[in-house]
Amino acid sequence: MAFRAVLLSFVAIFMSSSRGAATPKVPKLPELKARVGELFATNALAPKDRQAAFLKLFPPAVGECAQEDGVQEDFDGDIVGGPGVTVLSWNIVKITYDPSYLGHEPREACPGRVYGIESMAHVVVSELGNEGEAQPERVDLDQWWVMVDGIWYADHTDE
Repeated sequence: MAFRAVLLSFVAIFMSSSRGAATPKVPKLPELKARVGELFATNALAPKDRQAAFLKLFPPAVGECAQEDGVQEDFDGDIVGGPGVTVLSWNIVKITYDPSYLGHEPREACPGRVYGIESMAHVVVSELGNEGEAQPERVDLDQWWVMVDGIWYADHTDE
């Protein structure tokens, strides 16, 4: 499994919602915003410290699987913008409740490691970054976050 690719990518999933229905609010919104900030703060860490900090942003079962699989890849690139991208600034554009997790079985991070999702949110982040000497470019990033045991974690799957 290309675990690094899974960890470095946020896979887009389309949300479905019905018109006129009341949309539940995102629980623990200030905590979710803080966790998004932690994700972007990983770029300021020394390369040797990035992997551990990055893995803490995913559900514990995911980190346990990464350790069991012996994932010791060198995080020498910037985690949020991708390898070679320097993130100059970022801001949260929008956070919405995502009901797509409802009715799903617990997720399996790796054989024998499952976790249940209490809530899910779609976060749109505007990021200004550049690669090497290129002109800075602003892009909107879609991120999905899941709540597990009352804590927000970056989603690592395409389910």
